[in-house]
Amino acid sequence: MTKTVTKFASAEKIREIYDRGFWRDDTIYSLVRHNGTVTPDKVAFRERYRIVTYGELL
Repeated sequence: MTKTVTKFASAEKIREIYDRGFWRDDTIYSLVRHNGTVTPDKVAFRERYRIVTYGELL
């Protein structure tokens, strides 16, 4: 049997969270696309033996 542990916030609380910048409408893809356009040579992530830039992710 599963239990729901998420308690839904009121509309006012949700608006407050957005207004304070904790939640945004961005997706991971939109953030990568933006960074890949603005700073394509910036490091997106590192692995043990290689570095991948935002430009390479696009």
